[in-house]
Amino acid sequence: DGLFELTEFFVLPNHQSKGIGRALIERAFPVGRGSVRSIIATSDVRAQARYYAAGTVARFPLYTLVGVPTEAAPVHDLTAEPIEGVQAIRAQRQIERSVLGHQRSDIEMEWLMARRQGHLYRRANRVVGFSFLGRDGAGPMAALDPSDLPSILLHVEEAARSIGLDRLELQVPAPNEIAVRHLFTRGFRFDKWINFLMSDRPFGNFDRFVPFSPPLFL
Repeated sequence: DGLFELTEFFVLPNHQSKGIGRALIERAFPVGRGSVRSIIATSDVRAQARYYAAGTVARFPLYTLVGVPTEAAPVHDLTAEPIEGVQAIRAQRQIERSVLGHQRSDIEMEWLMARRQGHLYRRANRVVGFSFLGRDGAGPMAALDPSDLPSILLHVEEAARSIGLDRLELQVPAPNEIAVRHLFTRGFRFDKWINFLMSDRPFGNFDRFVPFSPPLFL
């Protein structure tokens, strides 16, 4: 849908600084692929330099927030329902396109739904957000209005507790102040691991989005 994302780009340490990374990135991450080229990068300065040379810019940090999922009070103003069937998938993808500017491919959606339980959130029969959660991690999540994120995160936390997870790790964009502050009130704390969203142009409304965790892709 126009987003071209590079992920998992590495060169063995004893083969670095020999031009391999430059040659590989020219082939794997060429200019002109998609309306936006992006990567979730580590803080390694050599990697950052390589990605700047490839035309991308660090837009903001992605903080890792970690906590123990605890019992959460029911969310009365939102109702949650499983993402099942064509209509539910279409609603999820419409929200993601509204928030990110892009929607996931059919193949990626099939892969995601095979591994994580998705939920839509409604208020007065209007879909306002979605989330995904599995034993291997959480996300992506999004809300049309950032003020709905605390309610969505409470549902995710309760769902994590109900399936027996004793640790919940979330990747939260730095501009998403509502999610960060809410998670602090729930006992979550910053992990030392920080990533950066890099792209060749600005895109998306990341004050209302929580990407896939672990941070393989948006």
